[in-house]
Amino acid sequence: MIKNFIIFMIGVFVGMGLSELAHSQDNNPAAPVAAEYQLLKFETTVCPACLRQNILFNNANVQQRIREKGVTPISVNLSDEKYKNLGKAWGVNRVPTLILVKVDKATKTGYPVRRSDSAILSTAKLLQFADPSAP
Repeated sequence: MIKNFIIFMIGVFVGMGLSELAHSQDNNPAAPVAAEYQLLKFETTVCPACLRQNILFNNANVQQRIREKGVTPISVNLSDEKYKNLGKAWGVNRVPTLILVKVDKATKTGYPVRRSDSAILSTAKLLQFADPSAP
């Protein structure tokens, strides 16, 4: 039951246009929008921990290294009304929350590979978290 809900929600997630959101935030417009994996970072504008994590997450070098692993990094600001339900659907109760999602591009379904609730990660830990081949 929970697995079916998660598969349904990744379809909703992809259908909500967050791939376009990722592209609009992208420093490199030539980079692919859809990847086999997506790294979702849920945040709010009033969260001090989120602001600290943004410095690292939005660093061009870090974003490039994440993309080299076949992962599209996406920031989801839950302060934006149109994404509040997305946070609820993914069970986000605290921010920042990171979720690495494996996406089937053909069916627009997927599942979470790993999750980190309310964690501020170092560069090394973030890159390891975003690596689909890491244990």
